[in-house]
Amino acid sequence: MKNPPWPLELRKPIIVEEIRKGISPHQRNKHIETEITIEIISERERRLEIIADFLDRRYPTNDEEWLRLLIALCRFWDIPAFQIAMVRPRGPGATKIWIEQKHCELFADVQSVVANGLSETAACKFIASNSKQYGLRYSLPKHASVEKWRKTLNRQYVTAKRKIINDHTFRRLFFSDDTGTDVQYGPEFIARAIIQYAYARKSSSGKFA
Repeated sequence: MKNPPWPLELRKPIIVEEIRKGISPHQRNKHIETEITIEIISERERRLEIIADFLDRRYPTNDEEWLRLLIALCRFWDIPAFQIAMVRPRGPGATKIWIEQKHCELFADVQSVVANGLSETAACKFIASNSKQYGLRYSLPKHASVEKWRKTLNRQYVTAKRKIINDHTFRRLFFSDDTGTDVQYGPEFIARAIIQYAYARKSSSGKFA
């Protein structure tokens, strides 16, 4: 992603000169290097909190939360390090777009729109027509119309939903809780899927039509 939509505070480095100017003359003459180090650590922690909030995660305080934040960060950048695949990826050649991770994301995004009153079919149309609200997840393919993309999303959503309902192994791998317990398909499962995979459309106007 060439220009990620990071918050403004994250779009520039920590500037030592600015920190130095912010330290009082009294402290500057005594332990300037120590004060600068303390301020850098404090600023890093503040920025980490911004990143966690941007990715809809809590500020990490233990190993498990650090892992969840790292997974969310890799998911945002589409780094496959923590993705789970049912089969070994294919070798050189055409890239398979609709991998398991993408199906989980599409299911969650559709259900997130459905929760606002639209049908599943209408939700697919909304996503196809408002793909920019979802970052690079559903970028309109070159030479494809919105209508054709809507049909593709709807078809892939049906595939994802069928897989989620009928494939217990798939559901356990991609949607189970930390204990590995399978969650049966239903309202609780859908709510968890939205939290786990739905895109945070922070720039959305909130209108579904």
